[in-house]
Amino acid sequence: MERTVTIYRCARREQQDNIDVEGEIAGLNRLLERRFPDCTVQVVCVGDYGQSSQWVTVDLEVTPHSLACTPWYAAELARKGIVLQ
Repeated sequence: MERTVTIYRCARREQQDNIDVEGEIAGLNRLLERRFPDCTVQVVCVGDYGQSSQWVTVDLEVTPHSLACTPWYAAELARKGIVLQ
């Protein structure tokens, strides 16, 4: 089955927010893979600007049957104060 891989950098919408981006993404990744079994997502790297886990790069792999997972993932991240860059 054909798969599309996209790399996203996820960061706090507001730099001063006290959001554990890595922790929020870990929980959301588990939920994504349960909701969309054809999707896989894994953390590629974690970084900061002097604050713990301020941004996370993820590798999102989708199939033609699970294209809805990308907008769902972006919406869930936004709800948590995290944006895709």
